Amino acid sequence: MNRLFLLAFTISAFSLSPGIAAANGRADMVRLFHDQLTACYNLPLDAKRLEPVVVEIRVKADGTLDGEPRIIEGPPKSVVAAAALRAIKKCLPFKIPSTWAPWKRQWEVMRIGFNPK
Repeated sequence: MNRLFLLAFTISAFSLSPGIAAANGRADMVRLFHDQLTACYNLPLDAKRLEPVVVEIRVKADGTLDGEPRIIEGPPKSVVAAAALRAIKKCLPFKIPSTWAPWKRQWEVMRIGFNPK
């Protein structure tokens, strides 16, 4: 099974504002981005034994990216990294509820883990 996990939403630290943390907002954010990326993520079957990668993205309010995604952990030239970058680009623009606008600082920078195991 291809695995995808959202490591953190961060601006400068791994924390969320009280408004986001309340009412399980973090879980809602993780679920929203996880569901969108899972639909776009396809890993070749022969990549199951490869090392996971973590990609950092900066997301604008309209769901497009502010700059290119960056591999920040794991081998940047691997099959997993290529599949992760393809998934992110294929899913653009992300569908972000307008009600999340007040908490943009909490989701505008994301670190997303892609684990082939």
